[in-house]
Amino acid sequence: MSEIRSGAIIVNKESGWTSFDVCGKLRHILGTKSVGHTGTLDPNATGVLVVLFGKATKAASLFTSHTIKRYTGEMFLGKTTDTQDISGEVLEERPVSVTREQLETACKAFTGEIQQVPPMYSAKKVNGKKLYEYAREGKTIERKPENITIISIEIAEFAGNRAVLSVTCSAGTYIRTLMNDIGEALGCGACMGSLRRDAVGGSILDEAHTIGEIEKFAAEGRLSEIITPVDMLFSYRPAFVVDSDFSKAAVNGSHLPISCLTKRPLTEAEVRERTELGLPAEEGDKSDYLTDPDSPGVRLYLSDGRFVGLFKTNGREVSVTKMFLEE
Repeated sequence: MSEIRSGAIIVNKESGWTSFDVCGKLRHILGTKSVGHTGTLDPNATGVLVVLFGKATKAASLFTSHTIKRYTGEMFLGKTTDTQDISGEVLEERPVSVTREQLETACKAFTGEIQQVPPMYSAKKVNGKKLYEYAREGKTIERKPENITIISIEIAEFAGNRAVLSVTCSAGTYIRTLMNDIGEALGCGACMGSLRRDAVGGSILDEAHTIGEIEKFAAEGRLSEIITPVDMLFSYRPAFVVDSDFSKAAVNGSHLPISCLTKRPLTEAEVRERTELGLPAEEGDKSDYLTDPDSPGVRLYLSDGRFVGLFKTNGREVSVTKMFLEE
């Protein structure tokens, strides 16, 4: 691992593992203490967990509510639990007489920008303490509703009191709470069964590996084959190369005039990643990204190909958002 000091590994988390467990295992495999993830998955949930290591851990804070996530979840109608999933203590059972059309109507009502109250059994912190710690003490803490975006809810399966939903949403969405709320809207209640995260941004399940598979790659000396460079986590941002005369200023994190930047063509890998995100393979010209203060920012590279970091623009110059340059 000495030749690769930072990046991301897309993990296919298996049921029973906590996100903390996964990071702990990868610390051992990667031989570094600097390991983190971009969004917790419940122990019983499976699927995509993006794990960062080395300098890439600084990217975790950039996976904000604007990051799109996709889930496939099982919903049981007619039953509510204290944890809002099937593993919890049953609070109430009610008869179910819901049609597919009624479920579709209820799901549509929860799409768009909505507010959601975080569940008590969650890792969200209130006054420095995780909500599930209060819940285990038998306490219920007042939680403020938070703004989330549900882009779409599709019914993959429906039969009686069981449905399978495919949900595309913003980060920060609790799928079990969404199902609980849909159940309440239908008048029969609901809780979540199994849950699989299919995608986090451009990182998809087809690219993910189980811990066992990752251990095998490590044993064979092939870890580099499954490591995503940190700059590829932001492939949706255009790439620019700084003129050699300004290389030192870029490395020092100084403000740079947009005149010293040259648009860099997309690589084949970047085109594939943008396609996964539903973005066009072709980008606009330089002015589209460097003169618009509302642009999401750009990736900046030195002339030798090294990734410097993420920079934002005010229309005249660019300044550092995050530096990732390896020493």
